[in-house]
Amino acid sequence: GWCWSCFSGGCVPLPSADVAGYRRTGSAYRRWRAEKHICGRIQGAHLNLRTMSDTPVKNPSVIPVFSATPELSDALERVLVDVTALSLVSKQIHWNVVGPNFRDIHLNLDEVVTIAREASDEIAERMRAINAIPDGRPEAIAERTSVPSAPEGVLMVSDAVDYMVNALNAVVSTLREVHKVVDETDSMSSGIVEDYVLRLEQQAWFLSSQNYSA
Repeated sequence: GWCWSCFSGGCVPLPSADVAGYRRTGSAYRRWRAEKHICGRIQGAHLNLRTMSDTPVKNPSVIPVFSATPELSDALERVLVDVTALSLVSKQIHWNVVGPNFRDIHLNLDEVVTIAREASDEIAERMRAINAIPDGRPEAIAERTSVPSAPEGVLMVSDAVDYMVNALNAVVSTLREVHKVVDETDSMSSGIVEDYVLRLEQQAWFLSSQNYSA
């Protein structure tokens, strides 16, 4: 068995004399049995982690029928980076917008966030399905995104709308730029790109309509 010292790095067996000292029908014995079970599971988890970290990842023996070209992988990664950034900046503005029509813009921005998050997941999973590797790490997003930096602090509704329309336009521009490469190399993936162009252009229209004046 293992005592609770495993949590401090001890993990030493409990001597048989100590085991014999417990009453098998008492609460102390039941506690020891529980500790033994938990510690054994922790030991197994530690071993699994070590095995995973020391074992190189190999390609499966059977790979997908279609594998993305480097050009297709890069095009989809550009989309992934931009829609992921869009979800982040949209939430930033959603939290900090103030002024007339606040609630309408506040709720509209959550629609943008939902679309952007769906796009992130769909693009990333499509990449894995065609043997490409998505990179959604914060440093990758910050380095490659075309989405303009979100203003710091609170924003009046009119300024928030202007920023969000620019952010949406940046993402749509990326989607339109990569569409030709995607369509020529994988028409199945181009349908995903086209769908999000339509949805994000619609959101840009919804938001920009807030700033019209007589």
